[in-house]
Amino acid sequence: MGTEGEAAQRFLEEFVKEFPNPLGPEEPLPLSPLSSTVSPAEVQGESLDLALRLLRARNAPPALGAALSHAAVSELLKSDLSSFHTSPAPEQDCDLLKSEPLQRSFLNRLREVCSAWQWEPPPVPSRRRYLLTSSHAIRNTRRKMEDRHVELCDFDRLLGLQDNTERAYFAVFDGHGGVDAATFAATHLHVSLGQQEALRSDPAMALQKAFAHTDDLFREKAKRDVSGLCFLHTELLGILLPALGTLVQLFKLGVGALL
Repeated sequence: MGTEGEAAQRFLEEFVKEFPNPLGPEEPLPLSPLSSTVSPAEVQGESLDLALRLLRARNAPPALGAALSHAAVSELLKSDLSSFHTSPAPEQDCDLLKSEPLQRSFLNRLREVCSAWQWEPPPVPSRRRYLLTSSHAIRNTRRKMEDRHVELCDFDRLLGLQDNTERAYFAVFDGHGGVDAATFAATHLHVSLGQQEALRSDPAMALQKAFAHTDDLFREKAKRDVSGLCFLHTELLGILLPALGTLVQLFKLGVGALL
């Protein structure tokens, strides 16, 4: 077993030791979900966000963390989520799910995957090249940080893309007068991008469609969660590397909702 395999094995052992049993119905979550309720279209993004935050805080090897997150969310999405539905409100356009019990179920699936992989780890293809990245953020004179950034060197592994192309995803989301839109885009844009059929043949078009889809999702969320007159806006700056050494054109678009 090489160095990477040994690091992965150590992490799995430590994770299972920390979470030896499934979380019970009343046990607190180790991390708070981003939202109190989610639409079915938001489940994957919010679950992946929770998993990556949990695994990164425990220094999971990046490739392993991405693979674990994908495996766990795939199991969640195959299951019956009807027990997590909220009582529909009169103005509600779609079924909403309660985040806390939903994410408790998701984390139990993540624990199950870690436990299974501890004894039978799946083969993890090695990358042809490794990307070294770093980031730094300051809020300057603002009361709180309103911007968000995302670094996904294992974009394909996180979203289960298997086409012999190595992609990485980097994005900066500049919040204006609030963090809601920036947080939403940082959680869901890359998920939408991975679902675009055009990603393999025309990544620039795929990115544009992912922006539009994320905008639609955010508008629906804003209608549910914000009352009165409000404008939520963020400038989105996205970079996609469809293959190492090839850079897609930079996009700068806006996402917002006016109620």
